Amino acid sequence: MIETKNEGYVSSTVVKNYFSIPKSTFEMLVKQGMPHIRIGAVRRFRLLEVESWLVARGDEMKQQREQRYATQKL
Repeated sequence: MIETKNEGYVSSTVVKNYFSIPKSTFEMLVKQGMPHIRIGAVRRFRLLEVESWLVARGDEMKQQREQRYATQKL
């Protein structure tokens, strides 16, 4: 977990490097709702918000897989 007192907004490059995300995957995640703000044509992110969103998204995907598996076993 990222621990900062006054976390500011960072660029997409910082997010991609911090989480080791390829550009294509990053763009897909943004389209899927990764939290950000737009300032003109530039997107800005808070690392803590992005991390929380990724964790929640991972938990949701895990539950969906488990439900599909349980349904298939019936």
